[in-house]
Amino acid sequence: MRSFSRNVVEEIGRMVALAADADAFDETRLAELAVRARVLVPVVAALATRTAGGAEPRPHPLMEAVSELANGDNEAVLRSAALRLAGIAAAKPSAGDAPAVPATPAAPRPTAVPTGIRSTSSVFRHGLTAFEICAGGGGQAAGLAKAGFRHVGLVERDPSACETLRAAFGPDHVVEADVVGYEPGDVGPVDLLAGGVPCQPFSQAGERKGVADDRDLFPEALRLVERLRPRAVMLENVPGIFAPDNDMHRFSILAQFEEMGYATEWRKVDATHFGVPQKRIRAVLVAFRDRKAMARFSWPEPVHRHGDDAQTVISALFNQFVSRGWTPTEEFMSGMDRPSPTVTGGSDRKQGIDFGQRKTALVWGEMGFVQTRIGNHPPAEDHEGPVEATNVMLAALQAFPFDWPFRGSKKAVFRQVANAFPAPVAMHLGCAIASALTGERFDPARQHVHEAMRWNHVAHRRYLPEEIARQEAARAPASSPRTVEIPFARLRAASDMSNGAGSPS
Repeated sequence: MRSFSRNVVEEIGRMVALAADADAFDETRLAELAVRARVLVPVVAALATRTAGGAEPRPHPLMEAVSELANGDNEAVLRSAALRLAGIAAAKPSAGDAPAVPATPAAPRPTAVPTGIRSTSSVFRHGLTAFEICAGGGGQAAGLAKAGFRHVGLVERDPSACETLRAAFGPDHVVEADVVGYEPGDVGPVDLLAGGVPCQPFSQAGERKGVADDRDLFPEALRLVERLRPRAVMLENVPGIFAPDNDMHRFSILAQFEEMGYATEWRKVDATHFGVPQKRIRAVLVAFRDRKAMARFSWPEPVHRHGDDAQTVISALFNQFVSRGWTPTEEFMSGMDRPSPTVTGGSDRKQGIDFGQRKTALVWGEMGFVQTRIGNHPPAEDHEGPVEATNVMLAALQAFPFDWPFRGSKKAVFRQVANAFPAPVAMHLGCAIASALTGERFDPARQHVHEAMRWNHVAHRRYLPEEIARQEAARAPASSPRTVEIPFARLRAASDMSNGAGSPS
């Protein structure tokens, strides 16, 4: 109860901090306040009724302002309630006022606040910190931020990827540097060191030199673990690291962790189990300095039915396919009614931007994509034949947040997308690690609900050039909104209305 009460008070404190920053008020900030208020109001109302012994609780001006935020239906009402909330919190209570909300130290707030997006907003307030190496375009960082981790360092050597990270997280802790020989300086206590060290030394599509490859950065990751002494470590790579040729290297890595006092576990994780519409299996190493934390750690379970029924390409990309007026055929949708192959092509030594090796490219071709190039736009109204995948489409298959602010050339963005660790997988692993470190339960389902509530409040159109958006608006009938017909059988099969035999439950 003490922990729960502290969390409630801290959440009120965060709302007050958001409301007090009047200079940053915009539609997104007000939407976040409204979402937090809607979660908080029923909890506080229930607590107030209990403490009042079932009688009508005495209203508190602070909670009245929070209730206004929860029930506000337009920007003016929300803005007024937010200003009232900030004013009440700043005022000193008089002797006749209702009892004030108990004072509590402010929870640690991120010093690197997202500047361009809010899609990494998290419902979790554990205050754990993360230091990330080989951060790339930020797929893993986005997932860890959703799990409530506060980044104190994001190290990446690619300039375009660093620009993306700065646009997403702010400039303060993004370090444009090679991990080899990098010294972090005084970054403070680090709860989690995470990273996706280069996979090319162990990839089945590469030269498979393993430890002999100069791109193997596991030694540098181990050096930074010894330097920073994080409470937990999470490193991801390709499943090829489990190949017999790499056994000795893998055992050596585990032995070095053991020498530093860490308990470790290495396991394959399938991205499709977490709603990612892509067959992407990664080898994830977790390590804990406290063996009790290792004992508390549980690998995330598949989400909903995704362990048996993976998200499909057509469900992830349908809105993009029809965004310029094109109507996909049933044959086209049938070919994409499955997860995609692994998105690859992020190697430093690769010059083109396409679907990689011939065998994999053929699978993309069978699905209905052009195999030899990446396009710039979704198909136009009069399009025929295979579709050119765009970076935005590939980012959706990698489950990046819908408004992720990629920076750089077309090739640079493609590499950021292809190298990424899917954010939903990182988020579920982050919640499991936070639960192990704190002994509290951080259920990823709470974050899914939080994101769904924000989705209903914040503009969520995917990237569309302004000219295309205008054309789309001009084509829409003035009398009624444009609709897309979906076959009833497909809708029923995708819903919970079927008992598995094709008839309603």
